[in-house]
Amino acid sequence: MKKERESWIEEVVESAANIQRVKADESLYDRIQLRLKGKVRSLDYVSSPRVWLVAAGIALLLALNVTAITYAAMQKSGPVHSSSLTENGFDIYSN
Repeated sequence: MKKERESWIEEVVESAANIQRVKADESLYDRIQLRLKGKVRSLDYVSSPRVWLVAAGIALLLALNVTAITYAAMQKSGPVHSSSLTENGFDIYSN
């Protein structure tokens, strides 16, 4: 069994010794470079109004989040009663 395995290993090693290196075409590198240059496109820039629109959207989302967090924190601390507002002189409906 070991002799069969060793002979098989020897055959594989000998067959690898007879392999010749493949030579590429001399103009292959130039053709690859030409194809790569043909596929490169110029970058399209985003217009200024679109950038400002995105910035305004982000600012609006940020403001809404801050408002929601503040409102949730006020709800956890307890409801604000209207009687406490009138006691402090903030009653806007009195004459």
